[in-house]
Amino acid sequence: FQLGSPLFDKIRIKLNRDYYTGREIVIRTINNSPENIYVQRALLNGTAVDNWSVDRNRLMQGADLVLFMGQDPANR
Repeated sequence: FQLGSPLFDKIRIKLNRDYYTGREIVIRTINNSPENIYVQRALLNGTAVDNWSVDRNRLMQGADLVLFMGQDPANR
């Protein structure tokens, strides 16, 4: 999945244990606002996301994704 600007500050997605090994996916934002539309950096389970994308299988194992937002595009 490609990372982009979320419409929410926090969301919990409950995973069906009949199909997935994880219990839930939690996506949180830091410094989210209408002006801060760019993802500055991201952490998946405490580890930096390097290429602005997250593997679906990693998410389905249960995940904590934190998106740090800002006004300017990140320099990468």
